[in-house]
Amino acid sequence: MLSNLLQSQVNEHHMYVITQEGHAVVLDRRFNHRVVRKMPGSKGSIRAATLLAHDNMEFLITGGCDRYLRVYDVT
Repeated sequence: MLSNLLQSQVNEHHMYVITQEGHAVVLDRRFNHRVVRKMPGSKGSIRAATLLAHDNMEFLITGGCDRYLRVYDVT
């Protein structure tokens, strides 16, 4: 089950998903939305996520129940 979907602004085939368990994963639309990468680090469920794109670079920013803000360089 999915709880939050974010479309990549740099790679049109990637979607960033926060699952109901609170884990951030990358789905590839070319392969029938298969999980291609899991984002490491969170110790609790993720409650908020957003994307920031700048100069052909993209960052996934998450905030979780463990009270940490994590920034992932997804490019």
